Parts: sequence; structure tokens; C-alpha cells
Amino acid sequence: MGKWSRRGFIAAGVVAGGGLAVGVGLRIGNRNEELAGLVTEGDETLVHTWVKIGADNKVTAIIPHAEMGQGVHTALSQMLADELDAAWEDVSFIEAPAEMGFANYPLGRGFILPGVEIPTVLAPTVDGAFLQVAKMMGLQITGGSASVRATGVYGMRLAGAATREMLMSAAAQAWQVDSAALSTENGHVLHAASGKREPYSSFATAAAQLTPPVKPRLKQPSEFKIMGKSVPRFDIPEKVTGE
Repeated sequence: MGKWSRRGFIAAGVVAGGGLAVGVGLRIGNRNEELAGLVTEGDETLVHTWVKIGADNKVTAIIPHAEMGQGVHTALSQMLADELDAAWEDVSFIEAPAEMGFANYPLGRGFILPGVEIPTVLAPTVDGAFLQVAKMMGLQITGGSASVRATGVYGMRLAGAATREMLMSAAAQAWQVDSAALSTENGHVLHAASGKREPYSSFATAAAQLTPPVKPRLKQPSEFKIMGKSVPRFDIPEKVTGE
């Protein structure tokens, strides 16, 4: 990503509409209680706006784009799953409902501030401002070749990485250990020192109570396991059967 520049700072200020002065009021925070009823069923837990986890440890990516032949449902799910360290065979998707709470604010950020590295102190306010603008516009569109480079980069990757950190924080609290001593692999949290290994589902409810980090650590390309790989598209069975 590019460095924080004078142009980027001005753009962020314009998007925030003066909100930088009252940043706490604009911050996105934890919206799971508001949104969960729109996308969860049975024993599923909405851990992040774009991620839910079932009691069976299945991960569902919530995609705010329509499939128009470009494979976006699969590609965006790959981006989220890789940062989450989920097992790809346990990942599926749903389209985000056409509700204001799922307005696609990462899309706006990808268009207006592409490549800009926003300081941590400003990031919650900037994201909150983009969410408010997206809500006012009813923004949930597909086009402009923006799904991967905007929603994928500023939405799905961040959501996956943030959810992973939230699950590790919840596990650290449950096991009474430092989260730095934990790692993740194929949808599980691991504590090497004690040999403990539990599925994400064990910590989903507790993690869902936490505020998602706005700047979680993202993987380097050398760490990718799912992104950039050729996988069968989710829509192949429906195309074969004519559904």
C-alpha cells in the first residue's frame, strides 16, 4: 500500500465530512447484534459483518456483490478464507441481503483512497465515514471491475484477518494465555506450549462480542494458501444442473 499522503489525508477529511473531530461517534464498532438476525440461522454466529461461523465450524463469507460471470463469489470468499486461515473445504458464501446495514463501504474506500495507508488513529473514523456515505447512497453494486480490487482488498481480506485475531483473543481469554503464544491453522486455534487445539466454533460466540480491529495484520503474498490458487467455482454445480 502507498504511504499516508497530504492528498490522502484531505480525501479522508472530505469523506468524513468533519467527522474526524468527532471520530468516536462515527466509528463502526461491533454491529453484530444489529445484523445477525438478517443473515444467521440456527446455531450460526455472526462474528464480523462479512463472516459467520456455525457450530460445525463451517465458515460463511457474506458477499455484497452479485455474480455476473466473473467468479466474484468464489474469489472474494478465497480472499476472506485465506486471511482467516480457514479450511477451504469448510467455506461457503451467501450474498449480503439488500439491507442498509450491509451497505458496501469497502467499495467506496477502494475507489476514493486506493492504496492509501491510513494511520491507525484515523482508521476507525474513516471507515465509519465511508459506512455512513454508503448507507446514504444505498451502496451495494457490482461493476467497474471493483469487486476484488476494492471489496476484496478493503473488505474481505480485512474481515478475514480481523476475525482471526478476534478468535485468537477469545481463545487467549478462555485458556488464560497470551494471544501472542497462539497460532491458527485450517479453522483451528492452536497453543503449541500446551498442545491445545480447538475449532474456531468453540470461540465464535465470545469473539462476536469483541470490537473488530480496524488494522489487523494481513498476510504477505508468500504466505497465501488459497488466494491466487485455482479452485472450483462455487457456481459450477448450479450451472451443471441448470438451477
